[in-house]
Amino acid sequence: MTNTFKNIQSVIHDVNKQLIYIEKCIVENSSQDAVIHINQTLQTVHNSYHLINTGNLIIDALVGYTLNTAKHRKIDVTHQIHAVPNNISIERYDLCILMGNILDNAIEAVEGVRQRTKWIKINIHSKKNFLIVQVINPYEISHVESKSCRHDCKTHGYGLDNIRSVADKYGGSMSILKNESTFDIIAVLPFSKRI
Repeated sequence: MTNTFKNIQSVIHDVNKQLIYIEKCIVENSSQDAVIHINQTLQTVHNSYHLINTGNLIIDALVGYTLNTAKHRKIDVTHQIHAVPNNISIERYDLCILMGNILDNAIEAVEGVRQRTKWIKINIHSKKNFLIVQVINPYEISHVESKSCRHDCKTHGYGLDNIRSVADKYGGSMSILKNESTFDIIAVLPFSKRI
């Protein structure tokens, strides 16, 4: 999030210079150049942040951070986020644990994929009184990594345990579907129940 804010501040800092050039184009009757430059400036502003606006600050921040991280690491992310209320009764701390671990695990897994397009699909929506978070990504695990991660893999072991703990706390569920090339995690949390 800090990087996103720095990018936005950097663009804002330089906007006055862009306006000086646009003004000069207008004075010199070069409206076509002004329009081209305005469009380039708008694209730069748009690219400095990601438009995730669900109304839920935690989801907006963590998905936005993931999009920014993925962009820098050349990972293609598609997302569908619908109808997530801001006042869901999942504690912010727990929602950060759930979202942060799911998204971090996806980025880490995709970075380990060799000779394949790197991508992540994020689906988040609410249905009735449930928050449903699904993330699908390719993954690759060698025979050696498989043996070592079964018992002492620090990153995925704790992350998945923490996701499951949050789901259990709210009477929800976590399921993992994986085959030889994709990893699909789905967390379902009821959000009408007060803890």
